[in-house]
Amino acid sequence: MYNKIFSAVLFFVVTLFSCSAISFAQDMQLQPQMPEIEEVTDEEIQRLVVVNNEIMPIQRELQMEQITAVEDGGMEVERFSQIANAMQQNMSPDDLDASSREMETFNELMQKIMELENEANEKIIGVIEDNDFELERFQQVFTALQTDPELQEKFRKYQEELENEI
Repeated sequence: MYNKIFSAVLFFVVTLFSCSAISFAQDMQLQPQMPEIEEVTDEEIQRLVVVNNEIMPIQRELQMEQITAVEDGGMEVERFSQIANAMQQNMSPDDLDASSREMETFNELMQKIMELENEANEKIIGVIEDNDFELERFQQVFTALQTDPELQEKFRKYQEELENEI
């Protein structure tokens, strides 16, 4: 039973994280393309590690709040995840055997989840700015990190150093 619940929760979290990541990537594409990213310094990578560690609890809290919102809203997490995945794949409610009431509940819950995500995003922006990053530069450094194996190795090294300090 616990394993089934854990699997459903994990599936829900992965689904929501995927939705957020896709949304973030789409937002990035809507912004004007940056000509060329200036070199990322070691100090920026170190700050990125700090930002990452400060953001992780915010993301965990968001995930728990989302799960609670779904459960408190009268829907099982597994069913919510099924509908969310189906909607991403452009399936109709009829394909899911979803009643109009169930879809109404799902839509209300999605609104609540979006509100929770917006609140978390505000906190995350605060963390980024508190660590002396302008949002545009943070996005540039983050993008460079995703594509540059050397920066990824530096990130891992600084992450390990930070963990050893704690």
